[in-house]
Amino acid sequence: MKDEETGLAIASRLEKVTIGFDVEGDPITSLVALESEPPAEMTKDAKMKPNEQTMFSILHAAKRLSTSEWNERAREAGIGEKRKADLYDIRMKLKNKGLVTQLGEQWSVKHD
Repeated sequence: MKDEETGLAIASRLEKVTIGFDVEGDPITSLVALESEPPAEMTKDAKMKPNEQTMFSILHAAKRLSTSEWNERAREAGIGEKRKADLYDIRMKLKNKGLVTQLGEQWSVKHD
């Protein structure tokens, strides 16, 4: 949407409508976008688990961090101490949800 906040997820469906008739009496049709319920996977992905919220908050506060800086701050918050792969998994979940972006080793909050 042109005048709305960027990064919003909107569920819609297309519906065929008749907008008139041509000279031969055949219908002239178009498509309109109608609001619909989001798919279950869309609403599930929009929610963050507690560790994802913490990791997101760390990056949001800093605006931009390298992977190693983000890992270090996450460990200070108690994330990734038992399983180092947790840090990678959480970063990828945030990225896949469209909340953060990565450019090389630099991470930032998307649409902030």
